[in-house]
Amino acid sequence: MIERKPAQPNQSIVDGLMLLQAAVGARQPVGCTQLAREFNLDVTRVNRILGTFAYLGMLKRTRSRKYIAGPGIHVLAAMSLHGSQLVQCAEPHMKALRASLKSDIYVGVLWRARVTYFRFGRQGREPAMLRPGTLLMAAHDSGIGRILMAQMTDDQVCAMYGECGDITCDTGALLAVLAKAREKGYAMGIGGDTLAVPIGTPVIAGLALSRRGLPKAKILAREIPALVQSLRAAAEAIEADMARPPIG
Repeated sequence: MIERKPAQPNQSIVDGLMLLQAAVGARQPVGCTQLAREFNLDVTRVNRILGTFAYLGMLKRTRSRKYIAGPGIHVLAAMSLHGSQLVQCAEPHMKALRASLKSDIYVGVLWRARVTYFRFGRQGREPAMLRPGTLLMAAHDSGIGRILMAQMTDDQVCAMYGECGDITCDTGALLAVLAKAREKGYAMGIGGDTLAVPIGTPVIAGLALSRRGLPKAKILAREIPALVQSLRAAAEAIEADMARPPIG
C-alpha cells in the first residue's frame, strides 16, 4: 500500500506538492508567509514555488497576493475522475449499499495522514448521485483512514505523521486503535458512527458506512457483524470489477 522511500527523494517535488495541497485545501486564500510558518520553510522558497504553480495555472493569485485553486487543478480533477477505475467500479455498488442500508456510503483514499472521499448521500435527503465529500480530513479521526493505516506497519505510520508537520495526533493511542483494526478487519471512526473496511489486494482504498447526522447515528455493537458483511461483499465486488479488462 505504501511505496518504499527512495534513497534520494526530490525535495523540491515533495515541498511543491505539499504546498499545493495546502493551498487548494484551504477554505480561504492563503499567503506565502502563512504557509512558510506552517511548514517551517523559507518564505522566499514558498513564494517561488507558489508563483510557479500560479504560472502553470494550478493556482491563482488574488489581488491581495494570496493563492486559491486555479483552472489547472479543476482540469486535473476532471481528468482524474474520468480516468479513475476505482470511482467507476465503486459507483454502482455504493448506490446499492446506500439503498439497502439507508446510510451515507463512502469510498476514500489515504494520502499523507489525510483522507479524501466520495459518497452517496443520505437516503431521502438528496438525489442518489456520487458527490465529493469533505476535501481532506485527518486520517486518525476517520474510519477509512484508520483501516487504511492498519495496512501499514507502526513504523510507517509514525514516519508518515513525522513528515506531516501541520497535522498531529497521539500516535501511541493511534497505534493501539490500528492494532485492533488489524485484528478485526474493520475500523470505526472517532464518533462511533462510521464503519470501514478495505478494498483491494493489495489495499488501495476504503469503503465505509456513516450515519453522521441521522437519528440514532451511533452504530451499535450488535449491528456491526451484519454491516461488516455487507461492506465486505461490496468491497469484494468492487475489486472484482476492477480486475476485469476494460470494454473496448
